[in-house]
Amino acid sequence: MAQAFAPILAEKNGAFVQLNSVVSLFNMTPFTSYCASKAATYSISLGLKDVLSEQNIHVLSVHPGATDTQMLRDLGFEGKAEPVETVAEGIVTALKSGNFFLFPGEESQQVGEQYSSFAQTVITSEDA
Repeated sequence: MAQAFAPILAEKNGAFVQLNSVVSLFNMTPFTSYCASKAATYSISLGLKDVLSEQNIHVLSVHPGATDTQMLRDLGFEGKAEPVETVAEGIVTALKSGNFFLFPGEESQQVGEQYSSFAQTVITSEDA
């Protein structure tokens, strides 16, 4: 996707938004496969940040916690998740501010605060 759309995004001063998850940063044993797949997408986001920044394309790595989706309702998490609107509004705000990370919602903000010092030191010093 990124390779296919990069020329268009570069031409339009666009952004690439990667929907990751807080579980891209840690494992929840009942959902190990899901956590591993999200860790992989986060790793791709880090690579895209470097590659696409050379083309002046902004990359946003979104790490929501439990979000009110059909997948979570099917797992029995009904009523225990952030509304989808919280994630959507956070994306718009983060794109406007130029951040690389977005941790939308109360649960993910707590993870983001704990991850922040590591990210600033190891991942990226300019916009964690």
